[in-house]
Amino acid sequence: MLKFIARRLLVLLFVFFVLTVILFWMHIRLTEFEADRLVRDYFYFTSSIVRGNFGISTSSKLPVIYELKTYLPSTLELIFFSFILSFVAGTVAGIAAGLNHHSMLLKGTTTMLRLTTSFPVFWLGQMMITIFAVELKILPTAGNISLFCDVPQVTGSIFIDSILTMDPACIKSMLDHLVLPVIVLSFMPATQFFLLARRASFTISEMDFIRMAISRGQSQFSLARKHIFLNIIPSILPKVKIILCNLFSATILVEVVFEWPGTGIWISNAVEHSDNAVLETAIFVLAIIFLLVNTVIDIMGEVFFPEKRRITLNI
Repeated sequence: MLKFIARRLLVLLFVFFVLTVILFWMHIRLTEFEADRLVRDYFYFTSSIVRGNFGISTSSKLPVIYELKTYLPSTLELIFFSFILSFVAGTVAGIAAGLNHHSMLLKGTTTMLRLTTSFPVFWLGQMMITIFAVELKILPTAGNISLFCDVPQVTGSIFIDSILTMDPACIKSMLDHLVLPVIVLSFMPATQFFLLARRASFTISEMDFIRMAISRGQSQFSLARKHIFLNIIPSILPKVKIILCNLFSATILVEVVFEWPGTGIWISNAVEHSDNAVLETAIFVLAIIFLLVNTVIDIMGEVFFPEKRRITLNI
């Protein structure tokens, strides 16, 4: 296990090196540079990044690290809630579908979910806004909280800062603004979790110990809680990296559609104003977060589900 963790950390360092080389090339490609100073400039550039010195934004004239602290927490909380919702809803529904795989209703639901995964998130977001915000007028269209709520920035996360105010009106406004972006962003990963959990649950439900538990009259809820869930996690965990990658990319589009004040809006404005410092920082930070998450998932799989304890499923 220690060798595996060491290899993963070495891979992380190598990818970090490659990423810094790419960013350094982006940094110098439009400027004049001397070949004999290239290595020294690279180490200076890398050390500045490690210290959090990302330069000055050409559009806002503010330090990029200041803008990063403003926009990144909103993106992370959107990804966090979307991932939790999609994992819980998709896995629970997938287990139920796997245990009742002969049901025509569940087969039809599975077919519909396979078709709806092709819906682009920006189109789905516009449809949600049209239905729930414009027509029904029950949810807000944009932003992360009402302009009438004065929430002091303590942590940078509007969710945590709103709760710290202990103001029911601000908390309700924050939750109302959170509903549509989270649902839209959760739709595709929830479908992926559903399909993974359904297939894994179906495979496990055909095993002898599950058949024996059913013959003893054990309920489906008890089967799912005691046997199915823990046995399908090793099959789902490796796919989480791909799902998170898709979630990170979809978040940028969702934030633009809902005008969510996160890195999506930040990157969009940087592209519009050709703000290279912001673009380099956004690429670097999001890539590092994704690499760290991937490394943690791999290590968790090795620690909690070592190969000798895993149930090999052909899914």
